[in-house]
Amino acid sequence: MEAIASWHRDRARRTVYVAIAILAAAFLAAGAFTFVYARPIVSLFITGPDAAPIVEHGATFLRVVAPTWVIMASYHMMNGAFYGSGSTRLAMGIGVTTLWGAWAVFAALFVLVFSLGAIGAWYAIALSNVTAALVGAIVFVRGDWLADVISDGSDDTDGTEK
Repeated sequence: MEAIASWHRDRARRTVYVAIAILAAAFLAAGAFTFVYARPIVSLFITGPDAAPIVEHGATFLRVVAPTWVIMASYHMMNGAFYGSGSTRLAMGIGVTTLWGAWAVFAALFVLVFSLGAIGAWYAIALSNVTAALVGAIVFVRGDWLADVISDGSDDTDGTEK
């Protein structure tokens, strides 16, 4: 039965890699498009005679954060694998500590210590995205999320766990 369990684990891992590749390609294109056309995109939503400074701030935000979208796509696929395998506490822990915890630390550092203002908060968002993806990738590659979570099918004949 260990061979079957190993096959399921390998299949789950391969499926996530394929999903990451597909989603990363889409978000790479979306991020590049957004980076290049940040100002026109923001201009779709902000109009009026005094819109120029707001549009510029929005465009700057998109140029800072959009390059991390491909990284976040990978993180979300890995996190989805954690949830799907039943490792919900692991997925929540990574999200809370890296996306929220790291963001708060980076934001405090950039905004309060280095006085970068709004752009410091935006870089904090980008950096927390990268941190989440790195931590998620380490956990994913180590494979701990697969241990004793994915059933080998031997105790599951009618789709319900015994």
